[in-house]
Amino acid sequence: MGVEKSKVVLEVFDGLAKNTQLNYLATLRQFLEFANSKEEASFSIDDLVVLAKSDVKEIQTLMDNFYKWLQGLPVDGYRPRNKRMRESSANQRAYGYLRGFFVNVGVGFTRKWKRKIPKIDRSNRATKKDEIYSFYDFDEETKTIQFNRERMQQFLTNLKLRDVAITLALLSSSQDTIDLFKLNVGDFCQQKDKPKFVLDFL
Repeated sequence: MGVEKSKVVLEVFDGLAKNTQLNYLATLRQFLEFANSKEEASFSIDDLVVLAKSDVKEIQTLMDNFYKWLQGLPVDGYRPRNKRMRESSANQRAYGYLRGFFVNVGVGFTRKWKRKIPKIDRSNRATKKDEIYSFYDFDEETKTIQFNRERMQQFLTNLKLRDVAITLALLSSSQDTIDLFKLNVGDFCQQKDKPKFVLDFL
């Protein structure tokens, strides 16, 4: 049975944004591929949910190894991955999307189990040209501009929580900084006939 047909997965997806569903789905497929790359292993996603609920330490170890495997690092007992993922992306897959999925099905992870998202290299050459870090890429073939999510994710990992909130608010609202900083707690606007609260980020 495919991941997308699992009753557990469908229950988690109910009410989630389409983008979040796609990220979870891609991560679960990769996690299943990893878990079954061990000799004689034959897991379904439902099996892994049962394992997580019965032995959280074992699923945590599996997730740690998944994090390594995504980066193309060797994991004892598992077939190597034929692709290499950036550390920041692997971290988001293993400790963001995958952990989020398990939390949504009621798995309680220990508080001591934490992973910090790796920061980008702050070498001097990184500041020579601003266009290197543009959040939008131009596709020569299709003549379209595409948002670079991975670059934005790397940028956000280097900010404090307040600055992350400001950045995301600017991106999603198209306001400039002056308008954003004038907002007070309790300000709200109507969006599709529903009140949307806007918080003061200062």
